[in-house]
Amino acid sequence: MAVITVKRNHKLGAREARAAVDKVAQKLRKELDADCRWVGSSLQFTRSGASGQIDVNDEELEVNIKLGMVLSPLKRKIEKSIEEEIDQHLTA
Repeated sequence: MAVITVKRNHKLGAREARAAVDKVAQKLRKELDADCRWVGSSLQFTRSGASGQIDVNDEELEVNIKLGMVLSPLKRKIEKSIEEEIDQHLTA
């Protein structure tokens, strides 16, 4: 099992950062058929072969994902995609 962790500082504040993560959640639902739900300040998500959460606060966002055996070989590609997606939404 592979684990991906991505941390980013931001200046959006918790409310705007959460809105940005909501956009990411919509994409996860639509493109990956992921189940997403907020638990406090964490967006938890699951889909076949992967699960994780995105923690949001006033200054930082942290993504933690556990990949199953099938997706583990794609770890670097998935990690790069996550970094690009998060960076796009945090600067938008």
